[in-house]
Amino acid sequence: MKHAHSERRVCRALGVARSVVRYVPEPRADETALRQSIIALAAARYGRYGYRRVTGLLCLQGWQVGQTRVERIWRQAGLKVPPKQPKRARGSGWAMGHVSVCDRNTAITSGVGTS
Repeated sequence: MKHAHSERRVCRALGVARSVVRYVPEPRADETALRQSIIALAAARYGRYGYRRVTGLLCLQGWQVGQTRVERIWRQAGLKVPPKQPKRARGSGWAMGHVSVCDRNTAITSGVGTS
C-alpha cells in the first residue's frame, strides 16, 4: 500500500525519531521464568511485600535482577500490595472491666466506691 507521505517526513513533522517508530521490543529469554517467580512470591506468604522486597528475595534466590525490571513485570502482571487489615482488639472484650468516663464521673460525685 502506497502512502502519501514518507515515514521520514511524518516523523520530522511530529518531532519523533524514526528509531522510536520502528522499535520492536524483544523480551529476554528468562522473562517468563522471572515473571512466574515474582507471581509465586507475591502469592505465597509474602503477600504484603512490594516489588522492592520481592526484588531482595529474588536476589537471595540467585536472580541477577534490578528493581526497575521487577517493577515493570510487577505492573504488567497487575500485582498490587493488598491493603492492611484493621488491628484486632486485644483482651477479653470492650465491655468487660471497662468503665466509661460518665460512670467514673458519676461515681466520684455520688461518693460510690470511695472510702
